[in-house]
Amino acid sequence: MLQVYSLDKTLEELEKNLIVTSYTKFRNTRKVAHQLSISQSKASRLVRKYCKDLDLYN
Repeated sequence: MLQVYSLDKTLEELEKNLIVTSYTKFRNTRKVAHQLSISQSKASRLVRKYCKDLDLYN
């Protein structure tokens, strides 16, 4: 059965997936920011939000 999510929930999951994938690849918020065309401060905030449980995050 198809599960329906709200637009906000779907966008948050997509954002999380992009951040985790980019941070796993680059391990650097400046490179994540450049890759995703966002500011470094926003990348840093999102990495803290979504990657704190990863072994890569210090």
